Amino acid sequence: MDINKDLQTVDNLINNREHNRWNLSNLTWIYPFTNENIKAFFSNFDFQDKKCLTILSGGNFVFDMYLKGANEITTFDVNPLTYYFFHLKKAAIQADFTLEEFKEFFLFQKRYNKKQFEYLKPYLDAESYEFWDFIFKKYDEEEIKSDKSLFHQYYKGLEPLEKFITYLSKENYNILKEKINNLKINFIEEDIRTLYQHNLDTYDFIYFSNIIEYANDLFYEKIKNNISEKTNLDYVDEYCLNLYRELMNEYKNFLNPDGYLVARMVSFIYDGPGSHLNSNKFRQKLFGKYGFKDVTFPSLDNIICYIDEEAVGITYQKKL
Repeated sequence: MDINKDLQTVDNLINNREHNRWNLSNLTWIYPFTNENIKAFFSNFDFQDKKCLTILSGGNFVFDMYLKGANEITTFDVNPLTYYFFHLKKAAIQADFTLEEFKEFFLFQKRYNKKQFEYLKPYLDAESYEFWDFIFKKYDEEEIKSDKSLFHQYYKGLEPLEKFITYLSKENYNILKEKINNLKINFIEEDIRTLYQHNLDTYDFIYFSNIIEYANDLFYEKIKNNISEKTNLDYVDEYCLNLYRELMNEYKNFLNPDGYLVARMVSFIYDGPGSHLNSNKFRQKLFGKYGFKDVTFPSLDNIICYIDEEAVGITYQKKL
């Protein structure tokens, strides 16, 4: 970690908020809580004593995997600020915050309260202590918690987080609190296009969440010389999605026998046409013939709004 560089990033994000809101990539901010129904999706897999590789993001995937029995978790993110945010969450659990205090600090209107931060500071690792202590001393609470400064958004309408994030039910939060001291992660600051070039281990479960939604951001530079103003946008989207799928072939090499690679989470599905992953036909064309299968589960709208709708994880299993 480069603490000085990361603190300069924070200064830029907070001091240039209005510019950032319209001009920076969605990959720049921290996403505090997932908008995926990982509680239902992860229930399809056995994590006991498993070795996992996952995008770090807001740390929710790590906490749920660990709660379900994963014994080694390697994380990565193009955004190094996620490392410090993960340790802030971990410290709050170690500091014996109740579930309501945890939610109050990270979610509700009183979030990032300086008085609460003083209580959890002793539980931070050295780098995260330096990072957050600098922020809480330099900025007031409103600047820290403003939408699209450090954080992409807050899920104000999604307060029943325990419905789709396992560790945020009262029972599971208390279980996590009892074992949290033993949770350690390996963190790699890298984006998905080059992560496989690192000295990675092999894993039982590899999770890429919804990174594919940024396929155009990831691959546009690679294809821009081959397109013109007359190029159909659907063609560009499909071309970038194909490049993403080809990238998944690199990560298949890091699976243990019977291990799973989750290439993409799709928020809802339908049977109609279209060159996007919500279409069953297009998803089968893009992934199905390459050994990927759908794992379906209730969508977030199903959980929150009681809409009869399914989501899907595009999943590859390495056979023995």
